[in-house]
Amino acid sequence: MILTSQNGVSWVSKSSGSTQNIMAVNYGNSKFMGVTDYGGHVLTSTSSTSWSLSSDLTDTWKFYGLTYAVNNYVIVGNFDSKNILISTDETTWTKKDGGSENYDIEYGNNIFVTVGQSGNLRTSSDASSWTSRTSGTSSDLNGVTFGSSIFVSVGGTGTVISSSDGISWTSRTSGTSFTLNGVT
Repeated sequence: MILTSQNGVSWVSKSSGSTQNIMAVNYGNSKFMGVTDYGGHVLTSTSSTSWSLSSDLTDTWKFYGLTYAVNNYVIVGNFDSKNILISTDETTWTKKDGGSENYDIEYGNNIFVTVGQSGNLRTSSDASSWTSRTSGTSSDLNGVTFGSSIFVSVGGTGTVISSSDGISWTSRTSGTSFTLNGVT
C-alpha cells in the first residue's frame, strides 16, 4: 500500500502494483521509486498517485533502501554476496559488493554512504566502486541521512554516529538503549 497526501493531514491509498511490503520510497530524476522486501520489485511513479512495476528482479530477494544521485539509481539490501544494485535506466541493474547486509543508503557531500549489519559502512563517489569504512560500532546500523553538511546514522542499542565527510565517524550519545530504525 502507498499513501499520498497533499497536506500531511488527509491521506489517500494508492495501488502499488505489488503484493509485497514496500520498504522504502525516494524521489529523484523527476520520479518516485519504491522497493519491496521480498520478490525484488522496483516500483515507479511520476506523480505519486499512479504506480507501476518497473522492474521485477526475481533473482534478488530483499530490498531495504534506495537513493538516486550522480545519474544512478542505487538499491541496497540482502540478495547475495553483492548487496548493492546500481542502474542508470531502472531496467538494467549491476550488482556491486556491499560487504554484509545493507539497510539504508544516502547521498550527500559528493559521496554515497551505505550502512548495515554489524556496523557495516561503505562509501563511494560513483556508486560503482565501494570502500569499507570504520563505523566504530558492531551494532546494526539501520538508517542514514544527510543534512546541514552532516551524515547521521542510527542503529541497535541506541547507536548514533555522525560524520562530516562520510569517511570518519564519531559516536554520539542518544540517551536510549532501544533500537533506532530511521533518521531524517
